This record gives sequence, structure tokens and C-alpha cells, in this order.
Amino acid sequence: MDVRNIQKSGNAYYVYLPTSWCKQNSVSPKSKISFDMSSKGSLVVSPYISERQEKTLNLKIPENDMFIINMFIAGAYINPVKSFTIQLDKEVKSLDIVDHKKILSGVELVEFDNKKISCESVVSIEDPDLVIGIMTRKLIAMINSIISNESKELIEKYEDEVDRSKILVYKSVVSSMMFKRVCKLRHIELLYIMNIARDLEAIGDHLMETTDKNKVMLKELLLGIKILGETIKNINQQNVLNFLREVKSFSGKHNTKYSSHMKSIGESLVDWLITNMI
Repeated sequence: MDVRNIQKSGNAYYVYLPTSWCKQNSVSPKSKISFDMSSKGSLVVSPYISERQEKTLNLKIPENDMFIINMFIAGAYINPVKSFTIQLDKEVKSLDIVDHKKILSGVELVEFDNKKISCESVVSIEDPDLVIGIMTRKLIAMINSIISNESKELIEKYEDEVDRSKILVYKSVVSSMMFKRVCKLRHIELLYIMNIARDLEAIGDHLMETTDKNKVMLKELLLGIKILGETIKNINQQNVLNFLREVKSFSGKHNTKYSSHMKSIGESLVDWLITNMI
């Protein structure tokens, strides 16, 4: 860690930039740099990047398999593009559209028109760590709805929102790693966030697929997700330990797919914590 003294001139406060950082980023006396504030209140200093127009992606896929086409739709959506168009060899059937929506749950901005698939306005999220918090709250609402025997439509709505949040997390991470905008989090943190989002979505999928509605197990899973939500707000040793203890208790009682995903989240949190500590 490089600690520097704050200096003052009149009403202005300033600090000298590290020489090694300036050399690494080709910062000279004529350069411009940008300042931004992260979701945690830290000041982020980045080499100035001139504004560029987001690209419009045009694809032509000589393929009739909707499974393969869906992969291209997902890839186009999570990348930082202004809009995209995918031209197909055959007209898309209504049944194919339904299947597509199941795979890309929540991506309602994608439109289908005869042999063309398009998306004119792609949503972007700057703080994927905040989206993880939203995912935990949606999962909590989803589990509560299952325990309370709410309508299937309501439960499916929550699952769609969880799936959509994961896609937005992935898009934010990909955009940040491509330097299309100022990155408020370190790339290593983006990796941990993406891994946690993947496991949270898998838990939501399993909640919809399983026929085992053991309410005791669901309530204990609910407690674990609540603790996770608090941990995400503040990655410190005590919060991570609290989550790991709950995961161990849950896994000891219920050997389910939920356990493996909760353990995986625990691993990501420990890695994240140690990264912050060093």
C-alpha cells in the first residue's frame, strides 16, 4: 500500500500521483485523468478515456438450431454494444421464442421479427455488487413465496428477476473488463461477483425445478441467503465467518444441490475477503 500525505493550496486539496502508475498508463503532463466514486465510497482514479460510440453488431448465422442461436443472442447481449441484429436463414417460430425466453429469462428487450432477431437498447449496470444485493432480496422473496404457498406465477416472476439480474451482472463485468467505461471495482472483485451471481441463479433454478418443498429446509436456506445479503454489504472477517457457519450447519442437515452452491458462494467470499486483506 502506498500512503501519501494530502497537501493543500488555497481551498484545494491535492496529492501527487505515483510515478510508476503514470508510466504504466502513459500519463504525461498533457494527459487527462478521470475521477469517479465507487459504490463503497472510494475515489477511483483512472487514465482518461475519450468517449467512443458503442458499436452496433450485425451477425448473419447460417444455422437453424435455436440452441446455438440462443448462445449467440446471450453473447451479443452481455457484450458492450449499442444494439445488435442477428439475421437467420429461416423464420423464427413462436415455440422457438418461448424456449428462448426460458433460456434468457428476463431479457425482454430482445425482439423477434421473421428471420431477424434484434435488440435496439441494451441496459447497462455500473455497480454489479449492488445487483448481487438485489439478487439476494429476490431470492428471499421467492423462498418466502414458496413457503407461503403463493401462486406459481408470482414465484416464476421472482425467478425471472433473479435470472435477469445475473445477466446484467455478467454484462457489467464483461463491459468493465473491456475498458468500455470506468471500472469502479477491481477485476478480481468482478470475478468473485460473477461467481456468486452464477450460484445464486442456480439456487433460483433449483427452487423452481425441485418437487421437494421441505419448509424446514427452505427456512434454513432463507436464513443463509439473508446472512449472505448482509455479508455482501460489508465483506469483513466476522460477516464471512457467520455465513460459513450457517453454510456448514445447513449442509450438515441437508445434502442437496443448495448445499453445493452455498459452499461455492462461501469459497468466493473467503477469496474476496483475503484479496481485500492483502
